[in-house]
Amino acid sequence: MQSIVPIKNYNKLFLKKLMKAVEENPASPQLGPIFLEICSFLKVYTVYVQHYEIAFCTLRELTRNNPEFARWIVKGSELPECHGLDIFSFLIMPVQRIPRYVLLLQNLVKHTPKEQKDYPQLLEALAKMKMVAEHINEKKRDADAIAKVNEIERALSGKFIDPVLNCPRNLTQPQRRFVHQGTVQVRESKGLLVRHLILFNDVVLETKIHSKSAAHSLQSSKNTGYKLLSTASLIEASVAAESADDLGFLFTTTKKVFACTCTSVKARDEWVAKLRKAILQLRDLQESIHSRHATNDLL
Repeated sequence: MQSIVPIKNYNKLFLKKLMKAVEENPASPQLGPIFLEICSFLKVYTVYVQHYEIAFCTLRELTRNNPEFARWIVKGSELPECHGLDIFSFLIMPVQRIPRYVLLLQNLVKHTPKEQKDYPQLLEALAKMKMVAEHINEKKRDADAIAKVNEIERALSGKFIDPVLNCPRNLTQPQRRFVHQGTVQVRESKGLLVRHLILFNDVVLETKIHSKSAAHSLQSSKNTGYKLLSTASLIEASVAAESADDLGFLFTTTKKVFACTCTSVKARDEWVAKLRKAILQLRDLQESIHSRHATNDLL
């Protein structure tokens, strides 16, 4: 992973500055300015964190399927400089680094006298470090949501028809994000039909899971196949729970009304909340785009 190189370089610089501060003033080193300075560079961890899961899964598959590679991993962990840690332990260290910096700064702020010169800088560094951590987490969630769209597309049988453009298109699009999925019963003229709904930030897919065994692994679509039945846009859509005690909800689109029944009130409430949020966010995005276009027309 090429992203480890800048991480290594920044940490070498960070360590050098910390050691110098301790050497110059062992009793009361001025750490606030150093943490404040390094905060600006710590977003370099973003790319590494986004690709960590892929790297981990690749290594895991190699160790499971390649005995020679597995023996090499064990042999490496026995080197004195590894202190008994294997490659998986080292792989996760950069992922854990920023949260640990947050904890370290919290402790520094807690145990640093308020009258100390660098106390305000420690407070500022803590606030910035929390922002960096949230930025990295947000980008990780975004990357995971994009990867999930691609994973579902690979598991999908049937041609995806864009419900807005009304033409065949790849499910994976730059702006599309996975939101939620689950199996519900949909009331139709034929009766109650088991359907697996997949919610993205702009469309909903109505599908059937290929096999009964696949229904037990809804958290991952890697071993699950979906037969695409229909697509529905979230534009001008609405959602409502049928009643407080009922397990059903109505998801209304311009093309179809989905009368769904869930297995529990909790599942129903989750669907209603996620659909409502996705619909509102899409509406806000459209209004923002229209507003920008109107402003540009006036200029």
